[in-house]
Amino acid sequence: MAKRPHAKKAPVWLTERSAKPCKPRTESTQKATAPEETVTDVKGAIHGTDAQPIKVDGHSEADLQRMLERIRQMGHPWGMRIAGSRLLRAVADLSTLKHLRRGQVEHLRARLVMEIQTFEKLCHQAGFDRNHIVGASYCLCAALDEAAHHTPWGGGGKDAIGTWSLHSLTAQFHGNRDGGTQVYQLLGRLVEDPDANLPLIHLVYIIMSLGFMGSYRQKQNGDREHHLLREKLHAIVQSRVGPVARELSASLHVASERNLKPMRSIPVWMTALAGLAIIAGTYAYFEFRLNEAHEAALKTLENVNQMVTAPPLPALDVQKFRPNGEPDHQPPRNR
Repeated sequence: MAKRPHAKKAPVWLTERSAKPCKPRTESTQKATAPEETVTDVKGAIHGTDAQPIKVDGHSEADLQRMLERIRQMGHPWGMRIAGSRLLRAVADLSTLKHLRRGQVEHLRARLVMEIQTFEKLCHQAGFDRNHIVGASYCLCAALDEAAHHTPWGGGGKDAIGTWSLHSLTAQFHGNRDGGTQVYQLLGRLVEDPDANLPLIHLVYIIMSLGFMGSYRQKQNGDREHHLLREKLHAIVQSRVGPVARELSASLHVASERNLKPMRSIPVWMTALAGLAIIAGTYAYFEFRLNEAHEAALKTLENVNQMVTAPPLPALDVQKFRPNGEPDHQPPRNR
C-alpha cells in the first residue's frame, strides 16, 4: 500500500488569498524583533544590512544650537558655507564609495535628505535670504546627484543599480532634474549683482572646486572653461572679502623681550676639545685592535716554522762490498 504524501507547509511568501487559514500566533510564540539602530552621519548610514534597515534620526536640539552659534559667529559671507559643511563633505566623499548594495544606497539617500532639511532649517534660523536658501539647496542637491550618478552604484558603472537618477535629490526638493544646466543659469544671474549674492556665489565656487562640472562635462573644452569660470568666481569673492589677516587674533599680544636666552654656558674651545678627545679615543681603540691582530699573525708564523721536518736518508755501508767489487746487497735505487 502506497504511503500517503505529507502535506507541504505553505511558504512564507504565499499571499493571503491563496494561503490556507490558520490560527494566529500568540504573543508568546512570536519572535522578538531586534531594536532598530540609528545613525547620525553619512558614513554610518551605509553600513546597515538590507534585512534590517537603519533608521535615520535627525540632530538633537543641542547640536542644532551649536551649529547655529557657529554660523552666526562666522558672519557674512561664510555662514552659508558653514551651514552646508556636512553636505559639502558628502560631495567630496561620495566618489570614494565604490561598492554599495541597494539597501545601503537607500540608507545613504535618506541620510542626505535629512541633512538637506537640516541645512534649510539652519539657514532660516540664521536669517539668510530666502532666495539664497532655495538656490543653495538646489546647487547642493545638484552636486550630490552628479557625484552619486558617476559611481557604479548610482548609475555610472557597468553593473550599476541606477536608482539614483530615478530618485534624484533635485527632483524631490525642487521638482527639476536638469541640475547640470540650471546651476550655471542661476550663477549667471547671481554675478550680475555680486555684492548682494556673495554668500551663494562663494558656495557655488566651493561646489565647483569639489568636482561639480554639470554641463561642462559634455563640452569639448569643458575642463578649461570650467577652470576659467572658477578663477572668475574666486576673483569676485576675494575682491569683496579681502585678504586673510596675517595675525592669528586681533587681541594677540607678542612679547617684546625674549624669554629664552641663548646657550652660552659651554665655550667653543671646550666643545672642540671634547671632539678631539673622541677622535683620539677612537684612534687608540682601533690601534689596539690592529696590534692584537698583528701579534696573532706572528704567533701563527712561528708555529709553522716549528713543524717537524722529514728524517734524512741512511748512509751507505762500504764494508759490506765483496772483494771483486760487487756489493752483497743492491743499494736502493733513487727514484
